[in-house]
This record gives sequence, C-alpha cells and structure tokens, in this order.
Amino acid sequence: MRLTFTCLCALFLLTSNLQAQDTREERKALREQKRLDKWARKDSLQSLPIQSYLSLDVISAVLPNPLGRLNIGYITPLNERWSIGGSAGVGINATAWITSKEDYFLWEVRPEVIYNLGKGKRFQHYLGVELFYISNKETLIDEDFEPVNTVNGTVNLISFERADYRRNKAGFLVNFGEYINFSDRWAFRTTVGIGTRRKDNSYSNLINARIQNDNDEPFFNLDGSQKEGTRWGVELNLDLRLIYKIK
Repeated sequence: MRLTFTCLCALFLLTSNLQAQDTREERKALREQKRLDKWARKDSLQSLPIQSYLSLDVISAVLPNPLGRLNIGYITPLNERWSIGGSAGVGINATAWITSKEDYFLWEVRPEVIYNLGKGKRFQHYLGVELFYISNKETLIDEDFEPVNTVNGTVNLISFERADYRRNKAGFLVNFGEYINFSDRWAFRTTVGIGTRRKDNSYSNLINARIQNDNDEPFFNLDGSQKEGTRWGVELNLDLRLIYKIK
C-alpha cells in the first residue's frame, strides 16, 4: 500500500514537472515567434525600395496622351520610413499624340515627400504629398475656346484657324500608392491622388478669329485648352511609374 502511494506521488510530481516544462517551452516558443515577427517586419521594410531609385512615368511617355511628355524621377531615402525626391518632364511634338499641334513644348517639375507604410514582401503601400508646376505652349490649328470676356453673354465661343496657346498650372496632391516588386532591381509604383490646382489658359495671335454663339461645346476635352483665363479646381492623379533601384 505504501509502495503504491509512493509511486502515485512520484507519477504526480513527474507529470507536474513535464507540464511545467511544456509551459516554459510554449512561452519560449511564443517569445521566439514574436522575435521572428519583429525581424520579418523589419525585413519587410528593408524590402521596400527605400534605397535610391530612378523612375519613368509610363502613362505620360507610352500611353496615348494629348500632353505627352518624358518624365524622369529620382527618390532617395531619409530613413526606413521617409523618402524625398521628385521628377521633371519635357514634352515636344514627337511626344504628343495630337497631330494638329505645332510648336508644342511642355516642361514640369514635381517635388514629393513619401511615407512608406511597409506591408508585405512584394507589395508595399505608401502615402505622399506632391507639389507640381506645369508650363506648356503650342500653336493650335482649327480649334475654339471660351473667352474670358463674353460681352455680357453674347459670345460663347471664339473659333480660329491658328492661335498661340499657353497654359500654366500649379497645385498639390495627396497620394496613396503601392510598390510592386518583381526583382531586386525593378518595380512598378502605382499612385492615385487628389488635390487642388490653379490653371491659367491664354490665347494670342489669333488668325481668322470668328465669334460663335451656339452652345455646341465638346462634352469632354482632354487637354483642358477649352476655357480662357484663370481657374481653381480639383486635381486628380493616376500614375504608373517604372522603377530602377540604385544599389
């Protein structure tokens, strides 16, 4: 009887010790997992293109665009979260998709600040603030515009055979985007944004100008050259950039 009681006590102590050891192992495993998760998060941030990179605006350079241009950007990191940089672009007749344009020239600058959110290994999100200034001039042929001075509403449109057109636009954007890495060197950067802008359109040296009083206006005008004068408005941004990481 005494022997049986002793065996039971020994078995109880052994079981308790094993359970305590299992609990310690579980706690140790949990701490190790937290440590690995922390390093995985750090690796995720490090997998961001936070090293300096060059970029090309694919939409402006490749896709059909009445204000086509070649825009090159450069971004450099301040730390794991913040990056600064910007882009500059130039457009000429060869980059425009509207053949009726002559003497087309455009230049733009776009400084920006980026905050990296750091999600995932292949896809990473970011927030950004972007300023922009765009200036372009060209000779338009057989077009029309809404003048600033409508002569008490009696002039709706002025059409012309030729005219010198100039546009200046400045504003800012709040952007949300994503990096899509497909190699150690190459990635895409997609961006959507919204902001405000101030645009000034002017026309000069009109040839064969004619006043039109009808209301046959285009439903949608891609290049924004339809209205004369200065206007404030909402600016939308849709951007796709090809990235080359500098190591």
